[in-house]
Amino acid sequence: MSDNSAPAGAPFDKPDADVIYAPSAHGEVAAEKRGIPVVDITEDRVAVDILLRFCYPGEVPELLTFDGVKKGLEMVRKYQVEGAMPFIRRSLVSPELLEENRLRVYAIACLYELHQEAIVSARACLRLQQTELWDSDDIPEFSSVPVEAFIRLGQYHRKCGDAAAMVVESWSSGWLEHARIHSFCFFRCQSCNGTSSCYSLAGYVRASKSRWWDSFMQDVKKAIKQQPLAPLTMDILPWEYLMTPAQCATCRATVGQDICQFLDLFSRSLTEAIEKVQLVCLSDIGAGRSLRPEAWKRWLSIG
Repeated sequence: MSDNSAPAGAPFDKPDADVIYAPSAHGEVAAEKRGIPVVDITEDRVAVDILLRFCYPGEVPELLTFDGVKKGLEMVRKYQVEGAMPFIRRSLVSPELLEENRLRVYAIACLYELHQEAIVSARACLRLQQTELWDSDDIPEFSSVPVEAFIRLGQYHRKCGDAAAMVVESWSSGWLEHARIHSFCFFRCQSCNGTSSCYSLAGYVRASKSRWWDSFMQDVKKAIKQQPLAPLTMDILPWEYLMTPAQCATCRATVGQDICQFLDLFSRSLTEAIEKVQLVCLSDIGAGRSLRPEAWKRWLSIG
């Protein structure tokens, strides 16, 4: 134990403690236990603090960072603190953690065979571009996970992109069915930059598909094949598409509202389609060889 050791924070800094744990980083953590006065352990003081807070009455560790959750998972697995696992697993896939650590969470979930967490994190990866799946240089966990886990992630991403593209196709080629239900301006205006199709529906209602909307949907199709769960808001509609309806006497009054309502419906359809795509069970992957970052980019070749 080093002379430069620093005492731990409350409640593990009591002077009358029965035992002192000496982590590898030289911080002393005192805990109540009858036995040997000083116990040297290999983990650092942060990891030990997390573990002891799971065991200490009334104390729950604040796992606010990915590294904190990772340390907690390592400790509760090593020391078999099974009662802490539900808390750790919830923390691992919390929205705050997933937002910045999608691939790292997926890697850890695969490494520890946490199937449900792997599914949640794989789905979160659908908000990434396909090319971003290859950006593994800053993800140390990749070197410990079987290569098959990432190949399956790439396959899952591609299949979800294909499913999302089919939803676009159903709106584009099957627009007439949607026009029977929704009176969006781009389904009824017959003068807005011309129409690509025009039909008379039952009840003498005329429906038409505006060319600008048709072009927009083709761009959406290309985009979501690469990023299946890209956020769908008015921001994704390029200004050049809005210029035409904004200058149209028929469309300009409702185009904003109609697009927002359409994107909401479209997002639900995307979610339903993607939920049908299955990530291969981790138990089917097996204990394959691990993957270095540079090799990952070569293995994951997605068309």
